[in-house]
Amino acid sequence: MKNIEKEFSEISDALVTAYQNWEVWWLFKSQRPKYANIMNHYLEFFTIAQYAHWITTIISTWCLIDDNNLSLVTFYKRICKENILTDETKIEIENKFDGIDNIMKGIKIIRHN
Repeated sequence: MKNIEKEFSEISDALVTAYQNWEVWWLFKSQRPKYANIMNHYLEFFTIAQYAHWITTIISTWCLIDDNNLSLVTFYKRICKENILTDETKIEIENKFDGIDNIMKGIKIIRHN
């Protein structure tokens, strides 16, 4: 059980990292018109920073869905083997995975290209 708690903590940290990078990238995208004059003075920096946060968002999201490493999917499979979850909870989680299936496929395409 201690190992599962550690893995859950690692996935939780990875989720926070992915979300924070997305937030910074979105800030660059959405606030650009408001600060265009200032950002244009430092265009090279902001262009590189925006691109870096986009790449980091993709990579950190990839880490959450990569079947070869600790990910949401592998963690779910592991706790299913431990019989920790009820059948109702398993169905709910599988429905959530189905709901983000297109996003996971898109991230895999972007990551590999």
